[in-house]
Amino acid sequence: MDFQRLQQFLQDTGQPAYRFSQIVSDLVMNQTQRYDDIFTIPKSLREELVKAVPILSVKPIAVQISKNKDTYKALLELNDGKQIETVLMHPTSELWSVCLSCQVGCAMTCAFCATGKMGLTRNLRAEEICDQVLFWKHYLAQHKLSHRISNLVFMGMGEPFANWENVSASIIWLTDPKLYGFGQRHISVSTSGLVPGIKQFADTFSQVNLAISLHAPNDTLRSQLMPINKRYALAELISAMKYYLAKTNRQIFIEYLLLHEVNDSDKQAVELGNLLTDQFGDSKHLIHVNLIVYNQTDTDFKPATKDQAEHFAAILKEFRISASIRKSLGTDIAGACGQLSAKN
Repeated sequence: MDFQRLQQFLQDTGQPAYRFSQIVSDLVMNQTQRYDDIFTIPKSLREELVKAVPILSVKPIAVQISKNKDTYKALLELNDGKQIETVLMHPTSELWSVCLSCQVGCAMTCAFCATGKMGLTRNLRAEEICDQVLFWKHYLAQHKLSHRISNLVFMGMGEPFANWENVSASIIWLTDPKLYGFGQRHISVSTSGLVPGIKQFADTFSQVNLAISLHAPNDTLRSQLMPINKRYALAELISAMKYYLAKTNRQIFIEYLLLHEVNDSDKQAVELGNLLTDQFGDSKHLIHVNLIVYNQTDTDFKPATKDQAEHFAAILKEFRISASIRKSLGTDIAGACGQLSAKN
């Protein structure tokens, strides 16, 4: 829903100021899915709103559910016919998290990522980003599931800092207590390493979580895996991370995908440990490494073994670096990290 469009329409039609909060409360907080079901506003207004302000800018094409029902992946069609994917995750019995896409495709072309193979078609508007959350709210209500979404992660299709205008606008809407009302600390934004975006993010959203996709302990390997490193090498990336820490004094999450016999050796774990220790020193306690065993896509890469992942984590902990192995959800429906490709 375009809240600015809704507000303007209500003003143009001479509606009282409280109409806006009435409508938003029903659609967002109460998960009402049709204007016809908002009985606190006149019938004539409900009929006008159907034509003037669509509730959703996305249309579901398909929803896949993982075998153990902890992950739901939706293929959504936008008004121009383009398609994106968004994922609803249920990591614990109490929590629901939504993985948001911010672009149709992605221009970063990371070697291991299915989305990168699509190329970039266009940026998503703030409305289209937020409507992924609204879609899942309605889905949970419709299927009589616990409908409290606790966390949002910008880790779907696209590079958030390459669509800063719309991503930042969507975060403002998502954290507005009169709209979605999410706390900033319940939102995480992941970047492949766009240095200017990291600094802008630190200046704008000091309480929103930052995740950095690192995936290699040196420039040579990182440039092979992530072309963005040729533009912003590790020295520049680390400088931006230091800026973020100085500005916010908040933890940075480093994402490290474990690829069999590519970046998962003991030597590379030691190299990563030395890099983080040398660069962050007394601030090292603000760095947490999320190790992610590679989720298979249409590439020649293979996932690291469970034993090697555990050994890699143990080596980092010898450096007194906080590290954990992330549990991958939705691999059986291609809904895990790096697998989104907008295919039905």
